[in-house]
Parts: sequence; C-alpha cells; structure tokens
Amino acid sequence: MVPATQRLIHRAFAIVALLAFAIAVAVAAALWLRRAPVSLGGQVGGLSTVLVLAAVGVLAGSAFLMRPESGSRRALKRTSAVWSVALLLALGGLWTLAWLRPGLGEVEGALLLGAPQTESFLDANRLGSRETYPRIPTGVTLLSFEFTNSNDVHITGYVWQKYDRSIPADVTRGVILPEGSNAYDLTLAWQTDYGDYEVLGWYFDKIFRQQFDYRDYPFDRQSLWIRVWPLESAIPVVLTPDFASYPPWSTHAVNGIDPLFVYDGWHPIYSAFSMKIHDYGVNYGGDEPAPLTPDLYYNLVLKRAVLSPLVKHLPFMLVISSLLFATLLMTSPDEGRKGKFGLTTAGVVGASGALVLTVILEHGTIRSIVGSQQVSYIELLPFTLYLMIGLVTINAMLVEERVNQPFITWEDSLLPVVLYWPLLLAILVVVTWVALF
Repeated sequence: MVPATQRLIHRAFAIVALLAFAIAVAVAAALWLRRAPVSLGGQVGGLSTVLVLAAVGVLAGSAFLMRPESGSRRALKRTSAVWSVALLLALGGLWTLAWLRPGLGEVEGALLLGAPQTESFLDANRLGSRETYPRIPTGVTLLSFEFTNSNDVHITGYVWQKYDRSIPADVTRGVILPEGSNAYDLTLAWQTDYGDYEVLGWYFDKIFRQQFDYRDYPFDRQSLWIRVWPLESAIPVVLTPDFASYPPWSTHAVNGIDPLFVYDGWHPIYSAFSMKIHDYGVNYGGDEPAPLTPDLYYNLVLKRAVLSPLVKHLPFMLVISSLLFATLLMTSPDEGRKGKFGLTTAGVVGASGALVLTVILEHGTIRSIVGSQQVSYIELLPFTLYLMIGLVTINAMLVEERVNQPFITWEDSLLPVVLYWPLLLAILVVVTWVALF
C-alpha cells in the first residue's frame, strides 16, 4: 500500500474514532439530563446506542494507534485481537441491556393501578353510571403456571367477586374464563357473607391458549393474562379490579402471586389489572347489539431466565466457530504448508459439509425448543455459522485456484485469518442491536 493511501486510512480511523466518541457522549448526556430510571424511562435503547458507538470508537481508535494499514503482521494481529475483545464486550453489554430493558406496556388494554384510573377509564368510555352499569369488584390470584407448548400455558389459581347489596338479584353470580379449557367449569371454593356484601371465590385449574411472541428468545418477555367475563345477565355489569384486596399497587408490584410460586426458568417483572373494550360484532341472538362493556384482564409479565438458554447454545457455537477457524488457519497457497497439514480444498469442502450438517441439527433443536413459527433471535447463531462456513469454503476455493487477489494470497492468506473473529463478532453485535433494540 502506498504511503499516501496509508496516511489517508490512518486519518480516517482518527476521524471515525472522534466522531463515534463524540456522538456517544452526546447521547449519554441527553439520557443523563432526562434523569429517568432505566426501568421506567425506556432508556435502554439509548444506552445500547451509546454502547455501540463506544465500540465503534474503540475499533477505530485502536486501529489508529496500531496502524494495521502499514501491513505489519504484528500490527494486524494486535488489531484483530483488540477488535475481537471490544466486540465481545459490546455483545455482552447488549445482552445485559436486553435482559434489563423495561417491561411496561405489555398488558392487554389499558393498564390500571388503582380505583381512580379504573373510574377514569369507564368515564372515558361512557360507562360511568353505576345504576346502568353496576360494578362488581373482581380479584385473581395465581398458584402455579407451566408452559405446555408455544401457545398453551397451564395455570391454577383463584378468582373471586364481591357482590354489594345494591347488585340486583337477577345478576347471575359467577365468572367465565373464556381462554381457559372448559371456560364455565370452575369450582366454588368459598362463599362468605360480610353483611354489606357477599364474597364468592372459585378455584380454577385450566389450560389457557394465548399468542406469545418468541422473536426475542432467549431475551423475550411474555405476558400471561387471564380474561374474566361475568356470567350471562340481562343487566350489563362491569367487572372492576378489587384493589382493596391487594397490597398497594405500583408499576413494579407483583401482587396476586403465591409466595411459593415456582417460576421455572422465568423472572417476574410485574403483575397488573387492565381493561379493554372489544367489539365482537354480534348481538348474540338479541334484538339489538349488546352494550359494549370492557373485558377485565389480570396480567403477569415475565422475562426469561436467560442464562440457561445461553449456556445451552453458546458452547456449541464456540466449538463450531473454533473448528472453522482452525480450518481457515490450515488453508494456505503454500505447497509446503499444504503437505504439512494434509488439507486440500476437497478436504475443506468436506469439513465444511460436516459442520453444516452439525449446525443444521443444532438449528432444528433450537426450533423445537422455541416451538414457534416465528424466527427467534437465538437463530442468529446458526445463521451466522452458515455464513462463516460459506466464506471459509469460498476462501479455500479461491486459494486453490490461485486467484490473483492480494486480499486472498497476501502473506500466506493472513488477512482472512485476522478478520475472521472480528467479522463473526461484528455480525452478532449489529444483528443483536437491530433485532433487540
């Protein structure tokens, strides 16, 4: 490389490093001035941007200091090592932020944290008249849950209602859990008369079918919700959350959960009641459309315990990528090295084919674990390995054909070797940033 070109590249590294660090500092300062907690203010996306910009600054700054454009083998190897470590740290930082990101805004309908919010929601939807739309405070507590497949979850717990003496006698006592198996079949657990009101509680043990989103697996969040309907009645009653039966509610409270609850690979973020009005577009055989009253939801928002899936899948990727790197190291245009390692282009193609089959098997295992038709984030690992296997195979074929390209043949195919780990990690970092944030 001519000196003029080297100087131009050297200056470019300096400019990129300065710009990346300057923008990162500006974004970090803007986040700090907001002074909003990460768990509430949605700053995780901004922090991920700061992290990526800082990583770009480190990559460019280390290249500026080590001068890999000079062609020195030592400079190239050092730069490759620093880039690999920086990108690995950036990837770990993005994973940490993905696990810590906010979990709000994932309930069905309007989030309710108290009686005033409930009344405001009803007033806004012209349901404020207690005479026309009697209120029935309703509560839910969960005892256990277990995912049985990608769309079904087995949940046990209790649901109860308070019937004030003002509730007309022709209002049918009872609830329906429409998403649950045998929605009408609940076991009466208690019935207590407190004078001014009566409390009825039912035990349920049901399979609930819901649509879950696994695109971010294993950094996904899932909202288990139980929709509660009143039993059929001539009077359009409104089920409201029984906030008086719980401790004070907040945006991070986990209320209505058994203290001995087994989360089985999940961490609770919060639980909450919510309401949503659905227009089902039918009158159920009546003379006129039924009044639109809101459905009551009890939501439990969870985030997956990410360590177990990563420990299950990352060692596989590390082993396959290391074997692929070893294959790349043994790929050389030098006949002496070929004879020493005994690795020909046909051998590289055969090894690549075996690695592809192994990755396909692992990919199938991942798909069976997730159990969803969606493409999940964890599938980034096999897709990246497919790409790297293809590049290593193409490199071996070009070396065998003695293509007159300095990138392939220079210094005994040094450039593909020093770029292997930075390229692999850069793909993971970029796709993680785009997919999760």
